[in-house]
Amino acid sequence: MTSKRRMPAKLRQKAQVATARHQARPIAPDVQITADEGKWSYGNPYQAADERAWCALMFEAFGTRQRDVANVFVNHLARLCSTQWDETAQAWRPNENELQTAIALVQSLAPRNEAEAALAAQAVAIHFATMKLAHHVAGRSNPDARTLASLAALAKAYVKQLEAMQQLKGRKVSRQKITVRNERHVHHHQHVHAAGDARNLGGQSHATNSFVECTPMPGKGSLGSVVPFSGAEGQARLSNARRPKRGAER
Repeated sequence: MTSKRRMPAKLRQKAQVATARHQARPIAPDVQITADEGKWSYGNPYQAADERAWCALMFEAFGTRQRDVANVFVNHLARLCSTQWDETAQAWRPNENELQTAIALVQSLAPRNEAEAALAAQAVAIHFATMKLAHHVAGRSNPDARTLASLAALAKAYVKQLEAMQQLKGRKVSRQKITVRNERHVHHHQHVHAAGDARNLGGQSHATNSFVECTPMPGKGSLGSVVPFSGAEGQARLSNARRPKRGAER
């Protein structure tokens, strides 16, 4: 058996800091799912002496003091989870790890009342739907545009839910503002022909300075984008006096 190498000293130092932060984080209460006679239920995974303490943690997770309210929230979250077959009880039951994660997500938003708990539960529902749709998209080599748009809409809705929770708690939400301006550009073109290049001008030296003022033309894509013209289209707009002659280049 190959022996594993020890963690580098720098990582061990970071691990000590991470451990301190880990211990300071709030802990969501565990749940235990059991199935009997074709039905499932959840309850206290600890000893009977800890029942009241476990109920207090569950109530705190959903910002309520009523057992029925906590039960409704747990049942709603359980419907978001995948199900697994319990052979002993001959019944389907929600995945215990996923339900535990859903409760922890609600608890992490620290709802102070039932209304905030409902908003937190909605955010969890959007998160679960986003991950399931993302899994569907990841399994396709060429997903359709409508599915990708739905995935983007779900991700945006999740951010809005978190922003709404921050606003309910009286915290300011910073937004990034992007301003698009249509600017006017002036291009200066200078053409200088030396006397040594007289063979290209029919034996005459020529020096000209021309200044062309251009204004960006809006294209179909974004505001202020310049519409390119090919050489043939540019020459078609010149008068006959300014259009270069074919024989002059010989």
